[in-house]
Amino acid sequence: MTMHDELSFLPEDFLERKLHRRTAWAGAALIAGATVTMGFLTLRANAAVRVAERSHAQIQRAYDDAAVRFAKLRDEQDGHRKVIHQATLAATLIERIPPSIILAELTNRLPDGASLMDVTLESRPRPEAPAASATIYDAKKAALEARRKADAVALPENSSLETAVRISGLADTDVEVAHYLSELSRAPLFQDVSLLISEAHTVPGKSGKTLRRFQIQMTVNPDVRLTPRPDAPAPVTADLDD
Repeated sequence: MTMHDELSFLPEDFLERKLHRRTAWAGAALIAGATVTMGFLTLRANAAVRVAERSHAQIQRAYDDAAVRFAKLRDEQDGHRKVIHQATLAATLIERIPPSIILAELTNRLPDGASLMDVTLESRPRPEAPAASATIYDAKKAALEARRKADAVALPENSSLETAVRISGLADTDVEVAHYLSELSRAPLFQDVSLLISEAHTVPGKSGKTLRRFQIQMTVNPDVRLTPRPDAPAPVTADLDD
């Protein structure tokens, strides 16, 4: 037995228990530190997520606003293109038969005792002829199809447009009006000739002289072919062949 063993009054497992206590305290401190660190990291991660969500919401709002502006701009551009296309088609249809030819034909067929006051040319969609044996179901289907085409952005083709002509004038009597109407009806350049108005008209400044004011409407025949006469300058004196 040594001197140290003889002077030790501690329990035999004191040192071992002390070592266990220190180890337990160290483990608890490590666990607490890890818990605090994890909590701090979790808070940081949640804050970063909230920042990212706010940034994403701002970007989404900016994207939605840009999409709305782009849609409005696209609609405006589509409207502009439609107007330009319609004007181009109308000009093409009218210029295929020059207005000078139409005016010349209206003037050349004007009888004595009659005069023109106004001539209007208008390009408009050509109405579709209804089917002869169409049933009620077919009529409803055609109406729905026409409504769908009207709501669509697609533009009409050149063949679906027609040139409408409306003229106003004065004549001595209804005889000249009827003769003029008959001449226009026989002209190959025109079709669907109809008399809209024929009424009495008092001319001011001519002792109350009464004339016949008339208004006639027609459309230009799209199938007409112009053949200029060799003995006269075109386009004023052009033959109209069927």
